[in-house]
Amino acid sequence: MLAMPVAPALAPCPITRFITVYLADLAVDRRPATVDEAGRALRRFSLFLGSRPLETLARPDARLFLLALRQTRLSAPTCNKTFRHVKAALAWAEEAGVIPRHPWRATRALRCDAPSVRTVSRLEISRLLGACRSPAQRALILLMADCGLRTREAVSLRAAWIDFPRLLIRLPAEACKSRRGRTVGLTRRAMAALREAGMMRRPRALLFPGRFNAGRPITQPYEGLRALWRRAGVVGVPYDLRRTAITRWLSVGTSPNACASLAGHRSPVTTLKHYAAAAGENDAREAANRLDQEENHE
Repeated sequence: MLAMPVAPALAPCPITRFITVYLADLAVDRRPATVDEAGRALRRFSLFLGSRPLETLARPDARLFLLALRQTRLSAPTCNKTFRHVKAALAWAEEAGVIPRHPWRATRALRCDAPSVRTVSRLEISRLLGACRSPAQRALILLMADCGLRTREAVSLRAAWIDFPRLLIRLPAEACKSRRGRTVGLTRRAMAALREAGMMRRPRALLFPGRFNAGRPITQPYEGLRALWRRAGVVGVPYDLRRTAITRWLSVGTSPNACASLAGHRSPVTTLKHYAAAAGENDAREAANRLDQEENHE
């Protein structure tokens, strides 16, 4: 833990300095995505705290902070994630001697239902492909829907990372959110879309370069994708394509551990909790049919 000098009388701690030291200590053993999330949470906490010293926090302030988060139109799960990051920072401050005690230790987060997983149906994918205005946009949609790539991973893709003969995409660590490289499969229709867009002839170039700088990927891909969703009349967000791919991997019998590896998750718990869609009537009927088959074999 990084040392944070504190006066014997526990002088008021500037919140900006506290955030800087805490994030530097967090970056020692946490992945960059976690540090970024903690930074956003603490910036919201800093706006709530204002000019008050950190030591003046009391337990009732926790509910006021959660209420302030909800008024910013954040979802309940996002509010809870922000609250957990702030509680972890306050626990660190107590251990480092910055504050005399943790005022929010016994305070619970908001109660909310488990988030529903929205997937895109085959018909909706067909409508999205039909609304695409270029072969490159069709290729981007299929890379997300079939290969489970995040939007930023898909737009940063280079042809050199694709093994076309073996139908594999090898993502380096710097291109992944978790900073851990991984390999995913490339479907034949996605490869056909890449060939149609002429992307297989540029082995060293970006597949989706920016409009004004061909050496950098698209800077604002979400705006174009949201416009595509509106043209196609599809409800949801572009990230639903990734959820769809992971749900389809599980539905065809891929193990949760393998799905977590393909998706770039550290644990299969994340894959099953946040990405796998709930079983529908067809899945329930199929499970019952399998039990019937086992009974007949016995």
